[in-house]
Amino acid sequence: MLKRQVPFVMVDIAVIDDEEHLDIYDKMVFMIINRYAGNEDGKAWPSRPTIAKKARCSVDRVDKSIKNLMRLGLVRKEPRKKENGSNHSNVYEIPPMISSIPVSGFVPEQVAAAPKEEEKKISIYEVFYQTFGKVETPIQTQSMMQFQQEGLSDDLIIYGLEQTGLAGANFRYAEKIFHSWVKDGIRTIEQAKAAEQKYQELKKRPNRNQVPSKPMPEWLKEEEKKDDPKLNDFDQTAEEEANQKWLQELLKQG
Repeated sequence: MLKRQVPFVMVDIAVIDDEEHLDIYDKMVFMIINRYAGNEDGKAWPSRPTIAKKARCSVDRVDKSIKNLMRLGLVRKEPRKKENGSNHSNVYEIPPMISSIPVSGFVPEQVAAAPKEEEKKISIYEVFYQTFGKVETPIQTQSMMQFQQEGLSDDLIIYGLEQTGLAGANFRYAEKIFHSWVKDGIRTIEQAKAAEQKYQELKKRPNRNQVPSKPMPEWLKEEEKKDDPKLNDFDQTAEEEANQKWLQELLKQG
């Protein structure tokens, strides 16, 4: 049997198979920390930006995943300080064996008591993955973070992504929605729904400049001719010319 000749990392089956406690980002963050951890003590200290770069997500999303991993006992975190007192990258520790989740005896008390509401709250990045079937690129992450800075809440961005999915469109479509919300001062889902309803009502109104789909009746054409001064002038001139021609013929005969 051939043995693998390239570096590799082992990931516990319980982590890969979990469908209840971990999302795709939690698993990616765990695997990256695990990739840096030594086999002897299970400790690693990659920086948060390094984890974010390899997991293809934002640093904020890394922080959220680490918090969830800590709550489940999959990771322990120990802050580090430099000699000058400034913050250094954290030390992460992974339990030696994970047979089930949560991992008993490896959960810090202050993290274990995380509120249930936060556990159920879905993230922007989870909705992005559900909508487009792929992880967002760093540029797309930066775009959504920019809209957050401009005043759009997580719930409103999630609503926009869901509407994009219903329309079967791509992320560019979502960005146009976000741009219009920022421009129009829309900051809640209720305001977004009201704006959409108003737009649909305007679409139903008849357009006065629209060309009629049916041909104009002949009687209406004749009525328009009567009211058209140009046509009336033309008819009057033609009648005068006919009278002059008749008089000339009459004089010739005389």
